[in-house]
Amino acid sequence: MSPIIGGDDLLERRYINKFRALIEPFGEFIKYEYDRATIDLGLHLTEPSTTKKGARIENVSNTRVWFQLKGLHEKTLTREEYEKEDFVSYPIKVEQVKFWYASPEPIYLTIYIESMDVFLSEDIRDVVDKKWGESILNPATLGEQKEVSLRLEKKSVLTEEHVRNMSRHRFLRIDGPSFRGRTLGHRLDPLRCSLEPMEPEVFHAVVMRLLEEHKYKIEETIDPKTLFPDGADDVAVLLYGTLHFTYEWVHQFTTEFTPDSSGFSIEGSPSTAQGKCAVLIHSKVSNHPHTEASKEMIEVIKNKGVEHFLVFANLEIMDNIDYVAPFVSAQNETDFNVGVLPQGLSELAFSILVATLVYLDFRDKISFKIINYLWS
Repeated sequence: MSPIIGGDDLLERRYINKFRALIEPFGEFIKYEYDRATIDLGLHLTEPSTTKKGARIENVSNTRVWFQLKGLHEKTLTREEYEKEDFVSYPIKVEQVKFWYASPEPIYLTIYIESMDVFLSEDIRDVVDKKWGESILNPATLGEQKEVSLRLEKKSVLTEEHVRNMSRHRFLRIDGPSFRGRTLGHRLDPLRCSLEPMEPEVFHAVVMRLLEEHKYKIEETIDPKTLFPDGADDVAVLLYGTLHFTYEWVHQFTTEFTPDSSGFSIEGSPSTAQGKCAVLIHSKVSNHPHTEASKEMIEVIKNKGVEHFLVFANLEIMDNIDYVAPFVSAQNETDFNVGVLPQGLSELAFSILVATLVYLDFRDKISFKIINYLWS
């Protein structure tokens, strides 16, 4: 008797070919030689680019995603039944769901709907988080249950834009040294590194990204040119707003670099800010602020109900004490009871290196003057 190719086999063949044709332009395929990981197919994503002559090319990225493919026959889910709900359910073994959820790389549950000729595809973590979250890994959550029904929303139809947006996924090596139990994805010591001066636009972009990650909501933007009456070349901006997450930094001059005979070295005390906050971003430093102008600015800030004043300067603070003095004098003379000691390139190095996503986005645009490493 000849082997039989059934309806399920024919459907699987069709949707696998359709799926490969859909995602092929966006990366290089990865496939296990033996199906032991219960993951059908991987894609090493590429990024569109152009050569100096304008030719279109694709650069291989650092992002890989995986897909577990399933299919629903038209007779199993008709068009009429599909249109009744905002989601499609599919049964999956509990142990498989746990394995996918804990995977270090994103796995997309992807279901082909034959009646609609579309794929629904969602990151398994998003699917699980809507119902159980991390608790799915706790044996007590599902008890002896062997199978769960996962819901994919109909708005998750797989399109070219959907695949291209998968480049948002990040991958970190977590086998290296940690910083206070935190995986940084690099070996640089946040407390003992210092940055080289940056191009003004890069410096501004870095600070703005850090503020964005700390949910700083800008309410007013002002040109602080009165601070630098002699500085026609200075580039700076003054912001007023609310800092929703606590921003933390450490002034490097309070940190010991050389450990004693027992291996101990003092770490500088952290400073923090949260709430109503003024922010000065001095991206190009040609001149130091004037003391009287600093006093007037702090008075204005106080009258606006500001609780903190963060000053970011594109220079090394320890090499430019004259830059710090006007702010300190102004603070003392105006009774402004929050610190306005500027943060320079060493302090910014700390902020960047503990904000891993910011570091990853700017590591090809910044360089370090001082580098010290963390070791396991």
